[in-house]
Amino acid sequence: MKQLVESSAWSVTPNPLSESGSDERWYSTDTLSGTATATTTIFTFTHQYLVSFAVSPSSGGTTDPSGANVWEDAGTLSISASANSGYVFDHWSSSTGSITFDDYSLASTTATIGGAGTITANFVVQTTVEITVTSSPAGSGFVKVDGSAITTPQTFDWTPGDIHSLAALSPVAGATGTQYVWTSWSDGYDQTHDIVTPSTATTYTANYKTQYYLTVNTDPADLTTPSGEGWYDAGDDADISTDNPVGTYYFAGWTTDDQDEIAEQYALETTVLMDKAKTVTANYVRIIPGTGGKTLGFWSNKNGQSYIGDDDLSFLRGLNLFNKDGSDFNPENYAAFKTWLLKADAVKMGYMLSAQLAATELSVYNGLLSGSQTVWVDDGDGIYEPGEGLTIDSIMADANGLTMSGDRATQEYYKNLLDKINNNLLWFVV
Repeated sequence: MKQLVESSAWSVTPNPLSESGSDERWYSTDTLSGTATATTTIFTFTHQYLVSFAVSPSSGGTTDPSGANVWEDAGTLSISASANSGYVFDHWSSSTGSITFDDYSLASTTATIGGAGTITANFVVQTTVEITVTSSPAGSGFVKVDGSAITTPQTFDWTPGDIHSLAALSPVAGATGTQYVWTSWSDGYDQTHDIVTPSTATTYTANYKTQYYLTVNTDPADLTTPSGEGWYDAGDDADISTDNPVGTYYFAGWTTDDQDEIAEQYALETTVLMDKAKTVTANYVRIIPGTGGKTLGFWSNKNGQSYIGDDDLSFLRGLNLFNKDGSDFNPENYAAFKTWLLKADAVKMGYMLSAQLAATELSVYNGLLSGSQTVWVDDGDGIYEPGEGLTIDSIMADANGLTMSGDRATQEYYKNLLDKINNNLLWFVV
């Protein structure tokens, strides 16, 4: 402490205080001269170190603060680096352990000044890396990069550390009845997300699943509204169903391009394989009670006898008709035919099938029935399914080949069909 005579002039020197050639000093921003008064004056000095700021390489960029041999206060100092064109900031370094950094990898950070030295901002030549953005399947309309649609695959030259946005569009229309639905990105992130460009070549893939559209309609059109229409994953089984009956129309089976893809053609509820876009039709027919059939009793009485001439007998001899003992039956006259019909029973099923076949064939031969008439099969206990349409000709042809060669169950099935036709118990499709 120094005492002065009141009103005398005074000053404090030197400012800053340092030894010659020293890289540290004490510096005050106070007023260090004046006229003495009856008071006590305290001066504040700050400890400073001589710090230089450098850039490597010299063309790489700039620093803030900047310059060589700058006096900086001891303690913390905010520093930042800016890269010139063609360079990117890499890291900070110092010439002494007395100067440290909160995070040397950040362009803007804090340095702790604990001694004199040089702070260097290090830059590297800016390089790019190939980043490929693609989709599975590839093409246009699948992906946007930085907000712009691209055709995949597309390769970009990006700077490591730069941020870019990827967006997978969904659904994406394909060929008619085909669409693609996004499922994932190869990096595991959201449908729309940002990426930080990595330092090595990388491919980002938007993955999609294929879906096909199922159209379900009716024939006649717009008869009812079957269920099941819509989009399905490729390979899935689509559930379809319809109503029966619809007014005077009865269900007659499902149809599509490949019938094997329908699990049960004549079931009201079934499935269809979705391996492509397709249309499935629920078919309906109008049916009326059958007419024109004549029973075994008719053909064995005088009413039936009136129709049968030599040409009828010749026609019957051309069929595969059999007796109860398995021998061929070839009627020579009406009396023999009548006796054969009246003795027919199901003990030997081929015999009864022969009798029912002869009755149906005679009805068609004499124009009482039309062989091309489609009949409605109304049960599912045999070869044909409910709703399946068969012509009388096709039923007779099948039965003619089974009278002695078929198994009993099959013979009985056809015998029952012919019996229903002969008794007008099967419906006709109109």
